[in-house]
Amino acid sequence: MLHHSLIVVTTTFPDRESAKTVASILVDTRLAACVHVGEDVVSWYRWNETVHVDHEVVVTIKAIPEHHDALYQCVCNHHPYETPQWVVVQASTSADYGAWMRHETRS
Repeated sequence: MLHHSLIVVTTTFPDRESAKTVASILVDTRLAACVHVGEDVVSWYRWNETVHVDHEVVVTIKAIPEHHDALYQCVCNHHPYETPQWVVVQASTSADYGAWMRHETRS
């Protein structure tokens, strides 16, 4: 049985240390059940009319939908970028994993 009780957020950080700091804050405050600090990637993007090519760290955050706004605010408050990437996908999960997530993100 699947539940639609999961959001998966993808963002990037300029370095592993800032990514790990925010991951720790999100799990410690129970805003996220799990945060993956992934591999380094090379990103091409336009910022202030200039094309940039930077090394970044991909971070995946798994949380419950009810925490979206607080999660976003927390990440923005601790993120070194002026405008952090914020891509949210609604996902389905098993009943057991969904129950674990709800338990780990309880207030």
